[in-house]
Amino acid sequence: MQRDKIHIGTSGWQYSHWYGSFYPKNINFHKQLITFYAQKFQTVELNTSFYHVPSEKTIEEWIKATPQDFIFSYKVNRYITHMKKLNDLRKR
Repeated sequence: MQRDKIHIGTSGWQYSHWYGSFYPKNINFHKQLITFYAQKFQTVELNTSFYHVPSEKTIEEWIKATPQDFIFSYKVNRYITHMKKLNDLRKR
């Protein structure tokens, strides 16, 4: 029986308190974080999608800034999980 790979990452990558401990202090917050992160991890959960849907432009920028085999795990929006509580999803 073949087992699938386990991918290790975090929920999000834009945390200011990671400066100096994970990110170098001189890194550009908006332009270099995901690139640096992708050098250390092979996947990330898109925590932002829980609160709002990222723009197509933003997603394209993330894809360009990471290796081709980098995995983005999309966190389901809170409207579906917390407000609708996974009910009546087929109606939409």
